[in-house]
Amino acid sequence: MNFLHTLVHRYEAVHTALGILGNLLFVIGSVLFFEPFEDLRTLGVSLFVAGSCLMLVGALGAGLKRCWRYFDGQPQPEDVLPEIYGDYTLARFSSAAGNAASRTDSGACRQEG
Repeated sequence: MNFLHTLVHRYEAVHTALGILGNLLFVIGSVLFFEPFEDLRTLGVSLFVAGSCLMLVGALGAGLKRCWRYFDGQPQPEDVLPEIYGDYTLARFSSAAGNAASRTDSGACRQEG
């Protein structure tokens, strides 16, 4: 259990790299399904399946880390970031709402009748 805990917590970059590599293999394998690459279709299937597995491993690593943080009582990244950077989501939402209101007030959205 200690090995798994270490693997999940200390090697986050590995999970990310596996996910990215999986995405790349998935896309390449998908392209090899097209008709011009008919003679490479078996390779395409292999890359597609390998990429899917790597994406799964990357997602499982990230998910396990999140679960471990939760059960250990540690804050999740989204709980810590507002303290560091401010509430970016709320500011972005307020800005978008304000922009929409100002466009409506300017008459640009009103129909003349």
